[in-house]
Amino acid sequence: MNRRKAVKGLLVFAGGLTFLPSMLYGNAATYATLYKNFTLTYLQHDGLAAIVSAIIPATNTPGAKELGVHLWILKMLDDCYDQRTRDTFFSGLEKIDYKAANLAEVLLQVDSKENKLGADAQTFFRLTKKLTIKGYMNSEYVMTKLLVYELVPGRWHGKVPVKS
Repeated sequence: MNRRKAVKGLLVFAGGLTFLPSMLYGNAATYATLYKNFTLTYLQHDGLAAIVSAIIPATNTPGAKELGVHLWILKMLDDCYDQRTRDTFFSGLEKIDYKAANLAEVLLQVDSKENKLGADAQTFFRLTKKLTIKGYMNSEYVMTKLLVYELVPGRWHGKVPVKS
């Protein structure tokens, strides 16, 4: 009987340990094991997801956030870009208020010549916009459901009738 209580207590304790980082740090906990070249907080993850969703929002088709484009951007950033670009990316991400009600207007202001947030924010937004469009257009949903796939692009239609 005591052994069952001990095993049950051990399982509850081990389950509680899995939630310990999020309870201690709240939204500042990190996705430390997902990326090898940077650490990402939950706040940064949510911010990037909101910005990607503002660039390509959901309509009658899924938006960029629903297709996981923000995760693709982070993977591309981790695998394909240098440390200086990653530092600029995260510096720009921190400068943008992604919780604003008018996020689309904030992003348009960042991309304009009257940018008040600095060059890092503008570089971040332009890179994010480029990667969002690329990731969205190359997603499985768009390539299979929205675009017509042909193994050989284009056909040859002869203009001259063949006489035998």
